[in-house]
Amino acid sequence: MKNLLVCIPLFLHLFTKAQDGKRYMSVLDFLNIPGVSSPRLSPDGSELLYVFSESDWGANKQVNHLWRVEANGNDARQITFGKGGERNPNWSPDGRWISFLAKRDDDQVNQIYLMRADGGEGRRATQHKTGVSALQWSADGKYIYFLANDTLSAAEEKAKKLKDDVFALDENYQQRHLWRLNIEEEREEQITRGDYSIVGYDLSSNGRQIVVHRSVNPLFDFYWKSEIWIMDANGNNGRQLTDNEIGESGARLSPDGQQVLFVAFANEDFDFYYNDKLFIVPTDGRTPAKAQLLDWPYEITSAEWSADGNSIFLRVNMGS
Repeated sequence: MKNLLVCIPLFLHLFTKAQDGKRYMSVLDFLNIPGVSSPRLSPDGSELLYVFSESDWGANKQVNHLWRVEANGNDARQITFGKGGERNPNWSPDGRWISFLAKRDDDQVNQIYLMRADGGEGRRATQHKTGVSALQWSADGKYIYFLANDTLSAAEEKAKKLKDDVFALDENYQQRHLWRLNIEEEREEQITRGDYSIVGYDLSSNGRQIVVHRSVNPLFDFYWKSEIWIMDANGNNGRQLTDNEIGESGARLSPDGQQVLFVAFANEDFDFYYNDKLFIVPTDGRTPAKAQLLDWPYEITSAEWSADGNSIFLRVNMGS
């Protein structure tokens, strides 16, 4: 498996030379194309952060580093240089800090790193025992929220060391929960806990509420069992907003905190296997979700509220 990345492209490199003598793009060519992803506009709109990816054939992997560039495209420059690469960049709300994920030095898993926006080296901000993901800054800049798997129990740790950890299919998982990092105190706080997983979340614009996708476990095959919940920013006062057997995605709180939009692979009656549609559900926990744009001919893949809450921006699949 170690040489698979190299062997397959070399084979296809030869295979794609057609009989007419023309040479077509191979997998090898494709992997040599640099990639740009995760653009993040600074709070004042003057600069962009992004991830620049290149193939490192010696290390046999794609390596990601963070770059920043002025909003007009000038002065692009690399700002991180770690051996293992970096990802998931974002600005603090005041634009003074940049957060990102990395595994450096003695890190066993991905940790949150912070670096000053005006220059300097990144410093590790978490010491989490399991890898962290899905970072979001709170509106006041006091916290960074993130997702992380639960740790193994003492019995599971012992079994792992003894290599006595045989498991049935789809039972080798730990539940995933929502945490936050108190930046000033450099302290991690667990927001959700229990025999379920948080598979996605969104923070309100005022920092007082969180909407989450809560599922029976983190496995993709059980995605259809997830439901949308809303809670206070510290995890209290949770209430369920949806109750169906369709997996929802992309839950977003309206700026006034009164409604949640989401997308589901269903029709207006929550029958499965229809083009993704837009739904809106009030946050009172008593009113069912209602489908929007029923006559819309396109599949809606994601949606976002406008800053004033009067409009919704849609990304749609319009076909060829």
